[in-house]
Formats: sequence, C-alpha cells, structure tokens
Amino acid sequence: MDQYDDETLELEDVAAAAATAVNLVLLLVEATQYDRTPSVNRREYRNTNLRWLYDESDIIYHNMLRMNKACFISFCDRLRWKGLRASKHLDVEEHVTIFLLIVGHDTRYYVVCVGRVPGVYEIWEKTYPQVSGFRGAIHRRVNSRAEADHLFAAFVEKERHVQGGVALEEEEAPPAVEVEEAEDVEDLGGMVVRDVYGWIFYVVLACVGVVCCKVKMPEIMLGAHTVKSHGFKVARFHMHDWIILMLMLGVIVILNVIEPFHRFVGNHMMTDLMYPYKSNTVPTWAVPIIAVLLPFIVFIVYYYYRRDVYDLHHAILGILFAVFITGVMTDAIKVTVGRPRPDFFWRCFPNGKRKFDPITLNVICHGDKKEINEGYKSFPSGHTSWSFAGLAFLAWYLAGKIRVFDRRGHVAKLCIVFLPFLAAALVAVSRVDDYRHHWEDVFTGALLGTTVASFCYLQFFPPPYDIDGTFPLLFVSIPVLKIGL
Repeated sequence: MDQYDDETLELEDVAAAAATAVNLVLLLVEATQYDRTPSVNRREYRNTNLRWLYDESDIIYHNMLRMNKACFISFCDRLRWKGLRASKHLDVEEHVTIFLLIVGHDTRYYVVCVGRVPGVYEIWEKTYPQVSGFRGAIHRRVNSRAEADHLFAAFVEKERHVQGGVALEEEEAPPAVEVEEAEDVEDLGGMVVRDVYGWIFYVVLACVGVVCCKVKMPEIMLGAHTVKSHGFKVARFHMHDWIILMLMLGVIVILNVIEPFHRFVGNHMMTDLMYPYKSNTVPTWAVPIIAVLLPFIVFIVYYYYRRDVYDLHHAILGILFAVFITGVMTDAIKVTVGRPRPDFFWRCFPNGKRKFDPITLNVICHGDKKEINEGYKSFPSGHTSWSFAGLAFLAWYLAGKIRVFDRRGHVAKLCIVFLPFLAAALVAVSRVDDYRHHWEDVFTGALLGTTVASFCYLQFFPPPYDIDGTFPLLFVSIPVLKIGL
C-alpha cells in the first residue's frame, strides 16, 4: 500500500481532491467559529485556520505526487491536534476527531472529520442539504473500495457538475445514500463514536480521489511552495521591504562614518577608564556570521525539510530586519551618547602620558584618531545587540517549529531554544572581559536586541505558543476555490 499505480494518478484529480478537502474542512471552521467563538475573535480565529488549511492542501498535493502515504497520516495527526485545540477554544463538549481511510491501490483517499458540537448540525444542513446523507457513513467501517465508492457516490456525483473550480447553479441535491444505522456504538478506524442525549454528529468528508471533475486549482495552491515556483512572487510582494532593508544598511554605514560626540572626560574620571587595551575575543567580522549566517543555515535546512518558501523568505527577511533595526538604533545611540570605553585611557594616551586642557580640564588626546573615535562608542554594545537580535530571533523561530509551548513539559525543547541565547550571552560576556564595554552597555545591548528581535519575529510569524506557531503568516492573498458548496 506504500506504492501506487502511476497510471491512475492524474494531476487534475489530485488538484481537485486537495481543493475539495480544503473547502469541506473550511465549512467546519466557519460553522464552529460563527456558532461558538466570541464575536471579537471571530475574524482572527477564522483567518488563522484558513491559512493553515491552505498550507496543508499544498502538502497533500505535493506528497500525493510522490506517492507518500506517510504524508496523509501526518496531515491527519496535525489536523486532529488542531481539532483538539479548537474544541477547547470553542468549548466543544467532545473533541473533533480525524480518521484516515486508505482504500485500494490507487488514488482513493478519504479524510473524515467526526465530532459533536451542539447547534452546528443545523448550520450544516442549511449550508449543504446533502450532509444528512453523510451521517450514516460515520457509523460504518469502510472495508473495501466498492463500499467506499457506494458511500461517496452522491458526493462524487455532485462534483461532476463543477466546472473550472466554480459551482454551477444550485440543483436539487442527489438522494442521500442509504446505509444502515448503527444501534448505539460502532468502531471507525479504531475510534469509538457514541450518540448520547440526542446530540447529532456533523461530518466533513474531505474526499481525496475518485474526483471525476477536471478542476484546475489556482497556481498558488498547486504543489509545494518552493523557491522555484513561488520565490519570485513572494519577493516581489515584499519588494518595498527589501528596499527599506537596503536603505537601512546605508544608514548603518553612514552612522559608522560619523564622528561621535566627544563627552567630557576629566582627570578624576580616568580611574575607571584605565583598563588594559586588548584585542577582541570575538572579532567584528564574526558577529554577522554568528547573528545572521548561522540562523540562515537553520532556515535553509528547515526549508529543505518543509519546502515552504514563505517560511524561508519570512525568516530571512525577519532576521535581517531585526539586526538592521538593531544596528541603526545601536549606532545612532553610540554617536549621540559618546560614552568612553573602559580602555579609553590607552586609546587617548598610547604612551601613558596624560594631557588635559588647563581651562576646560578636558582630555587632549594624542593617539590615533580612529581609535579615539571608537573609544567614545561604548554605550550600548554593538556586538551584544547584534548577537541578541539575530540569535533571539532564531530562538523564537526554533520555539515555534518544535512547539516548545505545547503543554507537554518536554524540557529538552527548552534547552534547544536556550542555546541561541547562551551563544549571545557568551558574546556579551566577552565584551566585558575584553574591557571594551561596561556592564551597563552590554545589558542595554542585550535588552535592545532581544526586544527588536521579538517584534520582528511577530511581524512574520505567530507567537510560538500560538496554535499556528509553526507556520509563517501569509500576506499574499490566496483565492478560495468554491467546489459545489
């Protein structure tokens, strides 16, 4: 059952099946959302679920072409997990449960959603009259392809009238399929479904396979979101963001050329500024590698696993915004504050001979001009702010991908998330050990970088604790494909 006949796998059928699955499950989202969700959260809750379903439709399509049965099992597991979370959010009495039935040795796949939600069944009957005929299907085990064809014949017949992804005029619904009702409890896929106190089951049948209509899906919904297929479109949509990034890079260059404010430094202040002049433990050129290139490697590895160009693009754009915004803020503060570094004495007086203005009592430096200017850029720490900006973004990214806040108490996940913070902290400590910064400079840089990284991450991804925290936010409009509903 792991391999299937290539001749039976038609692109149009797969495309129509994926679109059908999405649209049928959308009814579940809309019905539960509008019936149970507080009005203030309705739009946000619906949008997040829509985006997730669109992503999954592409996974279905992409993996069906690869004949990967494991894809469907994984899809059902994720959908079931969302159903459990959604049921808690919607105060559903019993959870929405997902079953997967793989029948035969071709493209006949059926994904069945079963659950109990008071008051929702009536909404379903108004939306799609034939749903009453599907109720019997969940009381039976589908053991053969012929039986599956019989149970889903009415739905397939309905889909025959769909042209180009747009439903025709409403026609009289085909008669419901007659099946024997189970007396009380029947097993489906190893799960037990029970009818208690007159509660009525509602069913969404996402029929993947034996879709006889030739429906063309929108390009955005075909296959995986790869760099080749969607990269240019995503980059073009965010063209203004990339232009702003280039402008910010230019601002950073200008701020590093500007001579900083020379704060007053008297003789009595030299006691705290006479620390040894040492080389950098972490060179300046190594900071972009640690804060940007290393996270890039993680993003690319995840892209090859997930094949989601939206995730890759948003991760790269987000972390670049984080480090560039942090860089602009850090350098702007540096040149305006002009706080001397702990090793300022040896920058100002390389030979150790002090010299002060007899009137103003300010220092008269006779060292290298470049080193003197750098000596007035202590607050805040640029190494620290850049490191925390990039690595904090990476930490939130990992937290979302491995679902740290899934309420299962896996401490190992926290350890993975804390590793980037640890690396950034070591960079910060090195700046104090090298006598390049005071501890206040390092603390402020860490706070600045982490704050900016958090805001930039939330600009492109949901919070890591969100039900959709694994997936990026979609800013590209994805059309909804109406199929006979």
